[in-house]
Amino acid sequence: MSDNQEQRLREGGAAFFGAVAASLSHDLSNVLATVNELSGLLDDLLAACGEGVEPDPQRLEKLVGRISGQVKRGKEYSRLLNRMAHSMDEPRSQLDVAEAVREVCALCERFARLRKVTLDCASLGEVSATIETDPFELRQMVYRAIELAHHGAREGAAIRVACETDDTRLRVLVGRPGRVHGGPEVEGRLDLLKLLVARLHGELECCLAPDLELGMALPLVPSAAAPQRALGIRLWTSGTEPDAAAPGRVLLIDDEVEFVETLAERLRTRGLEVECATSGTEGIEMAGKRPFDTVILDYAMPGMDGVAALKILRQHTPDLKVLLLTGQATIKAAVEAARLGASDVLEKPIDIDTLLEKIRGAGGRRA
Repeated sequence: MSDNQEQRLREGGAAFFGAVAASLSHDLSNVLATVNELSGLLDDLLAACGEGVEPDPQRLEKLVGRISGQVKRGKEYSRLLNRMAHSMDEPRSQLDVAEAVREVCALCERFARLRKVTLDCASLGEVSATIETDPFELRQMVYRAIELAHHGAREGAAIRVACETDDTRLRVLVGRPGRVHGGPEVEGRLDLLKLLVARLHGELECCLAPDLELGMALPLVPSAAAPQRALGIRLWTSGTEPDAAAPGRVLLIDDEVEFVETLAERLRTRGLEVECATSGTEGIEMAGKRPFDTVILDYAMPGMDGVAALKILRQHTPDLKVLLLTGQATIKAAVEAARLGASDVLEKPIDIDTLLEKIRGAGGRRA
């Protein structure tokens, strides 16, 4: 490619990431604002109880459920932003294209709502194909195709997004009823899309009238060695899972004081014996003073991070079971943690029942 084309791709990539980050940060701000109001309402109800008003259990349960729903919503936005950021880590990697396209569709939902159109991605679940490609550029390619479909779309229009494969290639399809009228803006978007498809060694099939039909054909590279997508990795050294009925003692290590204290309190109300440390160094010292069945360890901490702490724990207590918590769960993090002997890698925020299941599964070995 020429220098001008490379520059266009760099500028397009920066604009793409900026647009996605701005949209997701807006959605996250809305989640925080909603949680703040729900929390304030909960405070009001508790204050009323303190003044003698009879509490309404059903109302409180519904309020807690609404807060939980917002947390799940925020977690999904965080996951999408995290995936987008880490797609820039490696210029080429094995990628499940249908999964990546679904993520881009989720990123485009807000833009679709603003333009009063819908995204029809229902058929994406019918295709599963892994190719070796640039994950960031592929996501941008799909985003640019959907962006082009938005141009001139009538209110209520449905933009179809799908994938199909044959023996040699995979095609990402984007289309909608109605033509796309030309002009400098459309030509500029189409030129950028052509550059992206070329960068991915593919071919662009384009029809602007009478209906918009875009087909991005990419070379299909089947690989049995594609990386494992599941982030939970369980390594039972004995070959069998320990007794799930005996969780034993738990050491919780996380630098977020409010998080670690709240989680510890929730675990204690469920019958667990929990001790807390707010740094990797403090946690290592506590693990050296008394035995624990399970260590729950944060992945990213200042000073001694979770990986460094895990290495030390493994050197001195090779049979200790460790659950690694992270707000940025990635394949790379999971593989590294598994290599060092972590029992599982779990993404924050985690459902308390899921964590309890993992704790009971990870118990039975002591520091």
